[in-house]
Amino acid sequence: TAWDLSTLPATASSTFSVSSQESEPTAIFFKPDGTKMYVLGNTNDTVYQYSLGTAWAVSTASYDSKSFVQYDVSAPRGCWFKTDGTKLFVVGPVSDRLLSYDVSTAWDVSTASIASKVEVTIGSYAAAVNSFAMSGDGTKIFMGSNATPSDTVVQLELTTAWDLSTLTSNSVSFSYASQEDQIGGLYFKDDGTKLYLAGQITSKSIYQYSTSASAPATITYPSSVKWSGATTPDAPAAGEK
Repeated sequence: TAWDLSTLPATASSTFSVSSQESEPTAIFFKPDGTKMYVLGNTNDTVYQYSLGTAWAVSTASYDSKSFVQYDVSAPRGCWFKTDGTKLFVVGPVSDRLLSYDVSTAWDVSTASIASKVEVTIGSYAAAVNSFAMSGDGTKIFMGSNATPSDTVVQLELTTAWDLSTLTSNSVSFSYASQEDQIGGLYFKDDGTKLYLAGQITSKSIYQYSTSASAPATITYPSSVKWSGATTPDAPAAGEK
């Protein structure tokens, strides 16, 4: 059942080893159509690029012999791409920094530019971040904070989409302490109604959460309708539909 973790099979249906490139992978990202895979490594502080012969089937992956070495963040833990493949984002827990790089050829990680780097310090918002995700419109960043605040997903805003220099806090957060002591990955369903967290200490499980909320209804009446007292109601009266 799509997006329902309880329906996962007991064993992996598809596997692929990246050991020829990286002995300690820390993050993975897929192109939205499932034809490219990017693996971030702790050993060489490098993002490696792979092509998938069959979309989303990792057993069909092959290394593109393309990579991007970033020396700005040691022991990087998370990577993300802009939805059109023209920006790469990397986060590191050691120095609590988040960086973005322009990618001149979309989805070709070897064309990421050090010279285009934009860097922000995130320690005042979240510390020891081992994972992060971004909204599809590039205006929200979600970080798994394992230190201060501990065991918490922190939500930040970008007033200009995909531009880290416009990062700001909106004081929105979610504690996962009742399920896990630390997480190593987080991901949102495309429409933002499901959140998935990968635990790395307590049980090494993947947890699923619902994030949807009912929005208030808006009722628009034609101008020909006249209301007693000249006040338009904002909802039906009791018993009305």
